[in-house]
Amino acid sequence: MNDLKSIIINIISGFMADACVSFLEKRRFKKYKTELEKWVQEYIDMNDGTIVASGAFANFVRYQKPIEKILAYIYVLCILLI
Repeated sequence: MNDLKSIIINIISGFMADACVSFLEKRRFKKYKTELEKWVQEYIDMNDGTIVASGAFANFVRYQKPIEKILAYIYVLCILLI
């Protein structure tokens, strides 16, 4: 379960860290990251014993990279809207 949590946090943290440039944005991001870690842990605890908590799901997230694909899609949309 910790693998899944760290994968999700690292992916989103890396994406957000690249996007944050000002001090204020970095401070907001730190608060957001803390809230995200708490939410991910609660979600994993709620779904303990399901496919979400399995090593197979962690491998899926790690190797198929669905979160990166979603974030990349959102990023492209934001760029197009600017």
